[in-house]
Amino acid sequence: TTAMLQVVLVKPERFEEASDIADSLNAKKTVVLNLENTPKEHASKLLCFLSGVAYANAGALNVTGGAYSGNTVTGNGGAIYAAPSSAVRVDGAALTSNRAADNTSGGALIGYDADVTLRNVTMTGNTAGYGGAAAILGGKLTMEGENTVEGNIGKGRAGAFDIGKNTTEAEVAIDGTVFDENTAPYAGAIYMKNSSVAITDSIFNKNTATNGNGGAIYTTQGTHSINAVFTDNTASADGGAVGITAAT
Repeated sequence: TTAMLQVVLVKPERFEEASDIADSLNAKKTVVLNLENTPKEHASKLLCFLSGVAYANAGALNVTGGAYSGNTVTGNGGAIYAAPSSAVRVDGAALTSNRAADNTSGGALIGYDADVTLRNVTMTGNTAGYGGAAAILGGKLTMEGENTVEGNIGKGRAGAFDIGKNTTEAEVAIDGTVFDENTAPYAGAIYMKNSSVAITDSIFNKNTATNGNGGAIYTTQGTHSINAVFTDNTASADGGAVGITAAT
């Protein structure tokens, strides 16, 4: 019940502290993880490990601050993997130059049927096959505060965000976010499929689809509401700003 909710605030300095934090998650406590002073070589390892623990217990993990830079995976989620049924909140962090393999998703982050919240986050120079900055495959994404998503590359599609999958609808609310100079063969910034997406008070500037539709956004199947400013986006085919197929 709400009355029994226990919240634990931790400020780890080393990855070796992960087991103690995991014990709190195993005890069904909400963990607020402050990584502002955690060395970056430990911060990413802590977050990935604890995201898995949160998933195993349908737990909640809140992360404040920290920098996740230069991490590489052969799978999905270059810096952060939010597993099914987990709830992950990242506040005031910088995710820079992370990479997932060219045939995988989420250069900096992947939410796989998870509940992900990003607030005051910077995502810059990340790379993946699908979703250079992030992939949201089912579940939920909420972006709030002031966010910057800049210079990310999707090798297959979606320079910034790859949203949705064939079997499960994603629910996405993006507010106060600048998408700048992201690049992919199509869907220069965001690809949306089979999803419910609301974008408000955001800016799309100089995003590029190098070999297809949707300089900034390409959407197919789903219901989308977009209130944004589009400037200087480019597509090699149709929809310099937005390309739409079978969506409302």
